Amino acid sequence: PALVDRLWDEERGLFLDEVEPGGARPAISTWAALSPLALPDLPEEIGRRLVEEHLLDERRYWLPIPPSSVAAEEPSFEPNRGPGWKKRYWRGPTWVNAAWLLGLGLTRLGYAAQASEMADRLGHVVLREGLREYYDPYTGEGLGATEFAWTSLICELADPDPRATDSYVDLSGRATSRTG
Repeated sequence: PALVDRLWDEERGLFLDEVEPGGARPAISTWAALSPLALPDLPEEIGRRLVEEHLLDERRYWLPIPPSSVAAEEPSFEPNRGPGWKKRYWRGPTWVNAAWLLGLGLTRLGYAAQASEMADRLGHVVLREGLREYYDPYTGEGLGATEFAWTSLICELADPDPRATDSYVDLSGRATSRTG
């Protein structure tokens, strides 16, 4: 895919953003660097590298409540900074929508046990804390808005549609239905 040609950094084994104009490539490891795992046409060797070198690394993303929004090794990782309930929400907390996208890649690449483990960890937190906007990646404390709709994706993580290993959009760009 064109995404690989344009944003894949072979040395780091991550997809890095490109800032325009100028084409600067910030080298910060965030969950966005792993998000191409959701793509059904991502080359398998790249997907496995993203999973094995980054996502499942307990020093980076596979914290007690995975995945963190920023790798825990990054200087910008600070999930508990900020006033009151309004923490620095893209600096480390866990978001269920990000977990859902990464879970698609885990399942597609055959890491079913890890996808299930992530769903279990997040599911327990959501049951305890409710549908919160995001969660502390170490304690699971619910943060941000309450009754946050996209957190209901936990249901799909907990009981995934077996067809989720394929895209809902065919390569011609026409939308396909979930029912076939």
